[in-house]
Amino acid sequence: MDEEYKTNGEAEPTLEPVAETPQQNEETDPFAAVETINVPESSEEQKSDYMSSEEPESFSEPAEVSVPVSVPVSSSPQSFDIVKPATAPAVVETPTTVEPAQPKGQKTAETTIVPSATKPKKYVLKAILLIIIVLALAAAAAGAAYMYRDGVAVSAEKQKTDEIAALNTKAAGLQTKLDAEIAKNATTVTAPTSVAPGVAAAANIKASITSGNTAALEGYMATSVNVIIAASEGVGPSTPAVAVSNITTFIADATSPWNFELAASVLSSYGQGSYDQYFPSTSIVGKSANNKVISFGFDANAKINTVFLSSSDSLLE
Repeated sequence: MDEEYKTNGEAEPTLEPVAETPQQNEETDPFAAVETINVPESSEEQKSDYMSSEEPESFSEPAEVSVPVSVPVSSSPQSFDIVKPATAPAVVETPTTVEPAQPKGQKTAETTIVPSATKPKKYVLKAILLIIIVLALAAAAAGAAYMYRDGVAVSAEKQKTDEIAALNTKAAGLQTKLDAEIAKNATTVTAPTSVAPGVAAAANIKASITSGNTAALEGYMATSVNVIIAASEGVGPSTPAVAVSNITTFIADATSPWNFELAASVLSSYGQGSYDQYFPSTSIVGKSANNKVISFGFDANAKINTVFLSSSDSLLE
């Protein structure tokens, strides 16, 4: 034991000689039956022991010190003075945590709480949640805008198509009305069916009658000549030669002179009768002294296509 104290560096306690006391039993010693009450260690003490077990250190147990108890020595074992132990104050447990006493030379284990690196802080979570909400709202707004624009475009296209169809229908109706008005108010323009001959040709035609040289007329005739004789309704379509022959026969008993400068009133009177179609404005009309009347009609090429013969002008009134 002396060596242990020397090792720990503590002073060796002084022991006084203790007189031997007679052996006591429960019948003679009232304090012999006192049992030692084991107090359970607190959780902190258990933790300290657990932590101490993790980091064991070699240390020397303190030396047991015997506390001298003075007991008077008596001559007989029945007569002795009983020294009553002092009453120990009651120990009241408090909720405060009492750190256990560490053995001398033993280090106290320190517990370091390391914050979790994977657990994000609250403000980071809030920021991420806010960003997600903003992105969701932006996507929803973009989708709504696209749908609205698409709906407007479809509506505008439909409206445009309807307007075009309405305009086409209106244009067709207006065209129909216009065609009807044109047909109602239009005047028939026909190509001229009769063209008067030139001055020279007209003079030669007149001279062939006044001179009796009817053969010269064949050169001024069309390929087909319609010969009409008043009151007999004539010969009809003929060749130029046949037409010239009919003219020669007609003027054979005519009395000269022939007048091809008849007054307009006379020509108008000829046009009032049933033979008005043979006296157009382009025709050449002559009257003999004995009232025989001859009229030459012309086609579009100023060629003789009609010859009207009347034995008396009275047939024309």
